[in-house]
Amino acid sequence: MALSTAEATFQNFDSSEISLTDVSHYFDSDPTNLVQNMRKDKKKPHAYIADTATANAQVLTVAETVRLDAKAVQL
Repeated sequence: MALSTAEATFQNFDSSEISLTDVSHYFDSDPTNLVQNMRKDKKKPHAYIADTATANAQVLTVAETVRLDAKAVQL
């Protein structure tokens, strides 16, 4: 019942060895679609990733995280 009102999902990313787009685990375990299906209005919740791989921890949206990954690959 609590998930049916959730407005955001969250995952912790704690590795500097690999990025979000390197492994499917982060997408396979993303609860965003599950929560969306449980909501009566079917609204997709906001999805956030906490990057705690360094002492400079930050919380980003999934889109921001993927954008940073793509930028790093281009460098």
